[in-house]
Amino acid sequence: CGRWGGGARVDKDSCSALVGIAGHAQRLVVLPYVCAGMRHFGTPQATALTHLDLDDLSGLRFSAGSMAPKVEACRRFVAATGQVATIGALSDAGAVFAGTAGTTITAHPTRQDARQTPGRSRAGASRARSGPS
Repeated sequence: CGRWGGGARVDKDSCSALVGIAGHAQRLVVLPYVCAGMRHFGTPQATALTHLDLDDLSGLRFSAGSMAPKVEACRRFVAATGQVATIGALSDAGAVFAGTAGTTITAHPTRQDARQTPGRSRAGASRARSGPS
């Protein structure tokens, strides 16, 4: 009683999503110091996840203290609004806003997704292990 500041923590990613939802934002952009979400993070097979939809996210796992809060905030925003969310490096902000860098998350698959990965398997995407970026 009477103590302030002990153990309080604000999840800035979650707060950003909530503000975006409440404010009817047309897009949520998260700009950490990483270029994108990664498939097989920390391995020689690591590749950037450039476009994901909500179904893709259901099976991917990210590190709890790093990329997971960012991805979860974007997932919540996209699910609630149907709008696009993007995660990308602060140093690439212009390209992230233009949609040419980072990880773009949509409610449904886009035509661009289909063109980039013909014959794309949802099961394959869901089983991929992802870590922080």
